[in-house]
Amino acid sequence: MGEKCYAKFHNTEGPCVICPIEPVLATHRTRISQKWVTLADGRRKCGEIRSYPVFDKKNNLAAVTSIIVDITDTKDRQNKELTQHSEIKFAFSKREIQVLTLISKGYTNPDISQDLGISINTVKSHIVNIFNKLGVNDRTQASIIALKSNLI
Repeated sequence: MGEKCYAKFHNTEGPCVICPIEPVLATHRTRISQKWVTLADGRRKCGEIRSYPVFDKKNNLAAVTSIIVDITDTKDRQNKELTQHSEIKFAFSKREIQVLTLISKGYTNPDISQDLGISINTVKSHIVNIFNKLGVNDRTQASIIALKSNLI
């Protein structure tokens, strides 16, 4: 249409706070984000917003298109799993708690190794043990569960 959605549909002079289109216009790259909304009947829905650049034959950005996928059930299931984790008591060693705390602060394995004075292989071993005890596959999941469970 050649017009910004905020002007055409929302009748405002600027984009939404978490506009899914503006980053694509600036970078010419696909952007995926998530947003919760409350419907008129009070139900909450979560959508994954996939915004894609559309290029013309000369490879110039011609438009941006967005697709919204309802992921409410998935998010509700994840939140339920996290809540269940907060009720579980985990048995961690003092060193595992130290490693988990540093993971949650964004430290890399070499950073953890240097900070705690242990080898990188030992750090990796602690991380594997932590992931196994929490039943997770990545640092972000471990951090979220650790925070919700008051481990750190």
